[in-house]
Amino acid sequence: MNNIIILNEFQSYGVYFGSIIGASLFAALSSKYFVIRKGKRCLNSIFWVISFFMLFIPLAFRGGGVDHISYVNYYNTIDNLREIYLPVYNGTPEPLFVVINYIAVYIFGNMQYVYIISALITMSFTYKAFSRMYGRINIGLCIFLFGTSYYLFMYGLVRMFIAVSIITYAYKYIEEKKTLKFIAFSCLAGLFHYSAFLMIPLYFAITYKMNYDKELLKKNRTHYFQIFFIYSAVFLVLYYLFPIVAKSFGIYERYAVYFNSSGNIFTIISIADKFFLIILVLIYKEQIYKTIINGFLYSKMLWLMVIIILFSLLLPITRLSYFFYPSCIYLYSAIPKIISNKASSASAAVGLYYIVLSIMGLSWLVYSVFSANSWVLNLIPYSFSFPI
Repeated sequence: MNNIIILNEFQSYGVYFGSIIGASLFAALSSKYFVIRKGKRCLNSIFWVISFFMLFIPLAFRGGGVDHISYVNYYNTIDNLREIYLPVYNGTPEPLFVVINYIAVYIFGNMQYVYIISALITMSFTYKAFSRMYGRINIGLCIFLFGTSYYLFMYGLVRMFIAVSIITYAYKYIEEKKTLKFIAFSCLAGLFHYSAFLMIPLYFAITYKMNYDKELLKKNRTHYFQIFFIYSAVFLVLYYLFPIVAKSFGIYERYAVYFNSSGNIFTIISIADKFFLIILVLIYKEQIYKTIINGFLYSKMLWLMVIIILFSLLLPITRLSYFFYPSCIYLYSAIPKIISNKASSASAAVGLYYIVLSIMGLSWLVYSVFSANSWVLNLIPYSFSFPI
């Protein structure tokens, strides 16, 4: 049984926009009022935790969302079948999401805990990953861009963004080129959403010549063509291999039908908030490679995301691009350092950059979420749902 509080339209928008802006401000404060631990600057834990909860609470204690009925049906099916559910389990939903439902059924006896546990996993991996970037990026801007680019997608694509959060955390294993650890975390993410398994072959494409070497690139001007060829080859192999696997194992059956569809021009628009970043990377390419730690690597991930979107015009892989959204946020959040070094009036240039990103981020949020009927009709009005 839940205690439900339904907000009006104005209050609902206040929850969404207020939580994002509030979390961003407290993240900025956690960076400004840093603490010293073992001789190193660290985020202020108090402000960082407040920032975390400002996004966690609305996500965990919501009474609806996109695909809410599907998640309720998953829970009710497990609750009704209990011990006889596993013998008839066909792989849908993914295994670890079934585990979350079992915990909600047997320990708490309340479907709300599916959202609470899912939100805790998603936000914990995400915030842990972002905190690792302290000193390399603007943390407040990072949280703001996270909030305006894909945080609200978590109100519908629950399993997908649990997987995305785990891969975000596993970025550090790409940086360190720890193959086995990255594969392990990709498998963990894949057990929440099968698409994450595709990050394993993509890992090898990402880490191919991952370090920036200006002289080597001058000598080997075909490097980017090699990268494009490798990425293209990977997608083509996956395209022809996946339907074979899908038809052989019932666990993938529902994904096989996706290969009968293709994207359109709106697929490209799905990354419109990254167009400005693409321009910036082209302008500040050398500075990004030299100044930003692993800037070359994250730039490659940006181009891989672009290639994924282009291939999405033919192949049903659009959602694979979600795994690369954090790399775009990192680049956006690191560029102020480059602007301040290049511009004659650094503070004015950086201030203008923040204003442009703020307007762009909020505009994108309105367009991508609150102008889409499939989302806004499930997000407005917002309802708090507290288990009692």
